[in-house]
Formats: sequence, C-alpha cells, structure tokens
Amino acid sequence: MAECNVNEKPPASPKKFSGAVFVLLVLVVLVPALYAQTSGQSSPAQATETPTIVKNVDEVTLDLVVRKKNKPVLDLKPGDITVADGGSPVTLSDLRLVTKTSGSDHLVTLVFDRLGPAAATNARSIAAKILKTVPAEGFSFSVLRIDGRLKLFQEYTSDRAALTKAVFATTAFAIEGGNLGTEDVSAAEEKRLIAVAQTGADLAGVRVSVADRSNAQMMLAALRESQRIVQDQRTQPSLGALLALTREQAQVPGRKIVFYFAQGLQTDPNLGDMLRNVVGAANRSGVTVYAIDANTLSEQVSEGLLSTIAMGGMRAASAQTPAGPSYSGGTSTSAQPVAQLPPGMQTEISEQTGRFETGDPSDNGGPLAQLALSTGGAYVPAGQSVKKTLQRLIEDMTTYYEASYVPPIKDFDGKFRAVLVKPVAKGLKIKSRAGYFAVPPGSSGAGMRAFEAPLMKALSEPELPTDIKFRAAVLRLGDLADGNANAVVVEVPLAAVELRQDSNTNLFSAHVAIVAQIKNKAGTVLEHFSEDVPRHGSLETIEKARSEVVTLQRHFVAGPGEYVVEVAVMDRNGGKTGAQRNTFEIAPAPAGPALSDLSLVSRTDPFNVDTDAFEPMRYDNARVVPSLSGHVSTEAKNVTFL
Repeated sequence: MAECNVNEKPPASPKKFSGAVFVLLVLVVLVPALYAQTSGQSSPAQATETPTIVKNVDEVTLDLVVRKKNKPVLDLKPGDITVADGGSPVTLSDLRLVTKTSGSDHLVTLVFDRLGPAAATNARSIAAKILKTVPAEGFSFSVLRIDGRLKLFQEYTSDRAALTKAVFATTAFAIEGGNLGTEDVSAAEEKRLIAVAQTGADLAGVRVSVADRSNAQMMLAALRESQRIVQDQRTQPSLGALLALTREQAQVPGRKIVFYFAQGLQTDPNLGDMLRNVVGAANRSGVTVYAIDANTLSEQVSEGLLSTIAMGGMRAASAQTPAGPSYSGGTSTSAQPVAQLPPGMQTEISEQTGRFETGDPSDNGGPLAQLALSTGGAYVPAGQSVKKTLQRLIEDMTTYYEASYVPPIKDFDGKFRAVLVKPVAKGLKIKSRAGYFAVPPGSSGAGMRAFEAPLMKALSEPELPTDIKFRAAVLRLGDLADGNANAVVVEVPLAAVELRQDSNTNLFSAHVAIVAQIKNKAGTVLEHFSEDVPRHGSLETIEKARSEVVTLQRHFVAGPGEYVVEVAVMDRNGGKTGAQRNTFEIAPAPAGPALSDLSLVSRTDPFNVDTDAFEPMRYDNARVVPSLSGHVSTEAKNVTFL
C-alpha cells in the first residue's frame, strides 16, 4: 500500500489510508509454477454462494394445524375449509394428514444470542427443559450461538448428551466468564462440519448419510452467509444470523423449528426492513420461530422493580447512614436502610434496569413477538413457563395437514400473496402461514429470492428498462492464489432513487434491490449475485446522502474466455427499474508479470477474514470498495495506491 500527497513527495513507508479519494492499483505477479490453474477449478469461496432452494409457485403447499375443542382434528375433509389466494377462491388438489410416523426427522435449531449472565443461566435451564420434553424420536437438534456471525456448537443430532454439552458450552462464556475453551468447541465442530459438507465423511473418515451431508451443507452455507449479510447490508448480527439460517433451511424439505433465545432485538433504522426479510425467508422456507425472552424476571416483578428504581435516591441516601435494622414491611414513615440484596439479584436488577432505561415499557414483546407470531410460532415472555408452548409445539409438528392447490397467478412478480384459510365446519380453529412470495415456476434451482423476481423479469425483456441510471463494471484482478480472480461491482447513486421522508421519525429511507449475473458465451449462468439493501438516515443529512451510492461488490473465479455481465436494479420505493447487459473478456495468463484493472476507490469497509479468506480486495482488516464514477473531488489532497 502506498500513499502520497499530490503536492509533496510520497512518504517512505506509509501503511494507512488518509485521503478522501484513493486509487486502487493491484499488481499481480503471474507465476505459473506457483498459481497453476486447472481446468474447471473453482474457488473455495464459491461454496458460500450455495443457492437457496424453494418450492415453485406452480403449486402452493400449505401446512395447516387444525383443532377442535383444543384437540387435533384427524378427519378433516376438503369441504370442511375454504382457501383464498390473493382474494380469489381456489380448489384444493390435495389434502393429507401428516403424522410423526409419516415423515422424516424434524429439524430443531437452538440459537442463543449474546446474553448476560442471568439470562444465559435462564436460557440454559429452558433449553434443558426443551431437550427433556421433546421426544428423541423424530426430532434432531443443533446448537448455535450468535457472536458476530453464527457459530456452530453442535450439528444436527438426536444425542441428548451431546446436545446438553453443547448448550452448556455456548452459554458458559456468559455465565462463568472467560473463554473456558468454548471457542475451541465451536472451532472443532465447524471443522468437522466442513469435512462432512465437502467430502461426505467426518474427520475420522467415517461416511455419513446423504441426509446428514445435505444438512451439513445447509448449515455451512448459513454460517458463511450470516457474516456476509451483516457486512453487505450493515445490519446487526442477530438479524443477519436469523436471515441466513432461515433462508438456507429452504434447502431441507418439511417443517423446521428455530428456538431463538434473546434479551430483545436492538432497535435501529433498519430493524423493520430486516425483520420483514427474516419473516419472509422463514415463511418461504417452512421455518417456524419460537422467540424466548431469556430475561429472568417476570412482568409482575418488573413492575415492582420500577418502584425500586424510582426509590433509587432513597437507597443511595440510606447507603450514607450507619447500618441499622432492615424492614420487610410495616407502616413506619421514617427512612430505613435497605437490606443487602442476595447474591445474583444485583446482576438481575442491573440487567432489568438497563432494559427499562433503553427500552419501551409499553412494548409487549415488540420485535421478538412479531418475529414469532408472523412465522406461525409463539413468543415466550420473560418468566413464563415454556411447558404449554412445548406441548403445543410437539402436537403441531407431529400432527398437521398439507394442502396443495394451483395458484391463480398470471404475473410471477415476486410480491407477497396473502392466503386465507377459513373453516366451514363449526368449531374448527385453523393455524396456517399468512401467504407466500410469487416466485416464477422453474426458478427454485436458481435459488431466487422474492425481491429478485421483477429484476429477473426485467432482464428477460427484449428491450432492457432504463428508468434508473447506474454504473456496473467487471474488474479483472488477475491470477491469484485461488484462481483467475475478478470482481463485479454495481454502483447505484442515491440521487437516482426515491428518498422517502418521514417527519414523524425525522428519518429518510431508500430501498434498492440489485441482481447481477455472469454468463458464458453460450448463455449459461455461471454466477448469480443479489442484494436487497435498505438505507436510512436523519432528514438533516438527506442532501449529503444524495451524493452517496449503494454498492454491490462480489468476486468470482473464471478462466480465459468471453463473458456477459447482466445487471438489473430496482428502486423499491419508487418502483423504477434499470438494467444493463455488457460483454467482457478474460485474457489468458501471460508468461510474466502483469497489471490488473485500475480503479478509483471510494472507501474501505471493515472486513473479517473469516467471512471470505479469498476476498481479493482485502487489505489488512478492511475491504476496498471501488468507485466507478471516475470523479475526483476538488477537495482531495492525498492519493493512495494499492
């Protein structure tokens, strides 16, 4: 890395960015003996792009939980219910009862967010009850923790002893303090996971079943995708992890359960958009979320604690007086010292106080409840027993109906279509998902996400739309350690999209969806990238924001030849779309040293090498983001070379 002032001689040995504008210059030394590229070789990083598999909407399948007098109904007939899709009545083509004896194992995932000591202790206890209550037969569990990204502590298994050990390990850091080797447990389990996913055998060479390998591949994709989402969409790790997990579980057929242990979701401008993304992915993947508030105090105790907090001044004052007798009741009006709290209670009160100071006291579950109920699950408030919830979960997972029908759809636009199921027979209570995303038939193999449907439609039009002006380029970086590396960069100016203004929240919002594809000369799709990017900011900064851009940046490996890059962009606020299709060529590796493409650089973003060890734009702990505008600010004084 080199940096110089445009008015002075360059310093001798700098190693940092200090200018507002940078120049990226990658010098690639091509050494055939060291970096020989074999035909068909792919980058290990390509495994992170495992596509999401979803059901086509040429036939919709619904899971229905039907009860009468609080007991499961076992003799439901098509005439007992009516189904409407987007307001239009439909005729069922199939209705069948599914029981625990008619299907394979159900996957249950225990996900622990970052928890305080008291909450982690409570979560450990609740998890033990779940493992004790849910039958070993017909259910396989995995254990994960959210810590920057998803971290695996136990792959799917029915071994209760192994699961109990994993739950202990993932909560040990918060409860006992210190590492205690818990990261070693996670690292070892992930190493085994990689071996199973890539080879179909564990580290000892023992072959696993096809289903176990499929589950391992799904889990590995979720681990890698979780941090990619956090970095690309600049969202909190909790939501990035949940989105990755629910999205990738679409690869596994059947109903899936996620128990999410948390102390609430952090409020930020992107929370609403990301929560909708998680709910949409869960509903499309057949994932039901049970959100468990791991805080240890019940609502009644919380109300009492408010009084305690209000009396904080009295406690502080009493701490300055000589020790005296403590009182648990009575009518005396004289100030009395407060008794010393028992061990552990101080931590609980400290945690609860923080929640009252930073949260909304009128929030009855808030985002956690919304997440659970919108996916057909349940929200368990702090202090509430999970016994009834578990009993209902087991019944719902082992006795339900699958109903299928052909949807009345003419335009597969990727939009959400509401499905309403109503009973005809008296006394029936039916629980089903709220609807689905209208993804075109035949797109499941490409892993199409709902927001991509209108973009893919735009790319299929004879004349590409041009309502949004944006920039796209393929940077050829040369022969690196993992092959002939290239990067596709898409840059959407915020000035080209609608910035919605909300005077009530004093915020503006932009929402951009991007799809980019790399095709070979024959038209075969080699790489498919996409991102749905919400952007928010205060109204005071809206003018400055108009000069900024939304960037999609992905890298790929391809051999010498001619290629096509297709890019489509949608302004989801304004409904406008733009698309481009351009050809590019990757030249054969020369015999000697060569230069990569040259590009201006707009900024650097924090980057964790664990996300992608083969990221070609990485410099130390940052990723360089190119600028495609070609403009250099008149205020720029320094230029940095890479």
